[in-house]
Amino acid sequence: MKRALIISYYWPPSGGGGVQRWLKMSAFMRSNGWEPIVYTPENPAFDVKDASLMKDVDPSIEIIKTKIFEPVEVFQSAFKLIGKKPPQQKDFISDRNASFFQRFATYLRGNYFIPDPRVTWVAPSIKFLKDYLKKHPVDAIITTGPPHSMHLIGLNLKKKFPNLVWVSDFRDPWSEWDLLDVLKTKERARRKHQALERKVLQNSDLVISISPYHVDRLIALGAKKCELINNGYDARDFEGTTKQRTDYFLIRHLGSVDELRDPRPFVLALKSLLDQRKIEVTDLKIEFIGPVNNAFRDFIKEKELDDLISFHPAVPHSSVVGLYRSSTLLLLILAHSDIAAGNMPGKMYEYMASGTPIFGIGPENGDAAALIHATSSGKVMERSNQNAMEEMLLNHYLAWKNNTMLTTKGAPDYSREALTQKFCKLLDNLINN
Repeated sequence: MKRALIISYYWPPSGGGGVQRWLKMSAFMRSNGWEPIVYTPENPAFDVKDASLMKDVDPSIEIIKTKIFEPVEVFQSAFKLIGKKPPQQKDFISDRNASFFQRFATYLRGNYFIPDPRVTWVAPSIKFLKDYLKKHPVDAIITTGPPHSMHLIGLNLKKKFPNLVWVSDFRDPWSEWDLLDVLKTKERARRKHQALERKVLQNSDLVISISPYHVDRLIALGAKKCELINNGYDARDFEGTTKQRTDYFLIRHLGSVDELRDPRPFVLALKSLLDQRKIEVTDLKIEFIGPVNNAFRDFIKEKELDDLISFHPAVPHSSVVGLYRSSTLLLLILAHSDIAAGNMPGKMYEYMASGTPIFGIGPENGDAAALIHATSSGKVMERSNQNAMEEMLLNHYLAWKNNTMLTTKGAPDYSREALTQKFCKLLDNLINN
């Protein structure tokens, strides 16, 4: 069996979307002729933890860990020293009520830790993996970012072992990442990002990414060969669950709400229908599950909807399928930025698999809208198209009121098993050629 070394910062008990792609794909690689070996930090500093994902880790997979030093730990220790609660990593993308130290740290993050603060792990990882690969040869290495510093490990290993097939996986953009603007990244730092990215793209045997838009952009930026491997859903997570009719007209959003993912257009459309008395407030429940920024919470209070809209902490991934399937509508908020057309969040595929219709806000000509339309999973509407939002909300409300449960058919082509099979065929072709 051929062997592939997967270099990933995120691995359980890390939670969130970043861990799902290779945790799930590694589970299906053996059935496609590839033995996965995972290299990941022993002591990573991530905000979101989800111990329930440990059950998805195949105990027979070899997992190699080495220690990492992260600058964020120094920053958090400094906050504790002066008696203040250290901000979470998600707070670095907000200027709202930011302290001087937080603004300074954001500037450092955007202009001096290139491509990201995990770059401190690159040199020790190269040293360790060079020794490891001499004793335990593999046929391919796979680096997945963000953090894109993982690709710098791959770049150096490719130079040392030129016969190794190297696949760089871009789950998000690098030099065109929308958060570089939020991080106040200056032109000099951007040029460095671009130069490093170009080296990775030009030296990778294969680049993969998660949307047609990003595939096209990575080719334009220098990739010799770039293929689409979507995110997806694990059909095993849905076994033993059924779609349920809700006692309320229940709309849920799962995931983060921040400056780039802003649900206010949905709230304005809903409030309009409530003001027109087209929807009865006693029939309605709205839940946001996951981290929500203060700006949106304040907006809800200003609109006097805080009795109707509730906020809940993130839940383990083992619980999300039940929440998907017990909702009337699932709210999908796509980031509004210059690269919004390529935004296809991982949870979207689980939304599709749940059978619950998707109420999406984002570019109507984007990749997410095209896929949701092609699979009849719901609808994506522009942020400015309040009439379309009101029409969709009202249609689904009336169907619910009449005891008609509107469901979708799912998207079997986007199961993790099918996507892993597609990826392993690409790997086989690279080896054979």
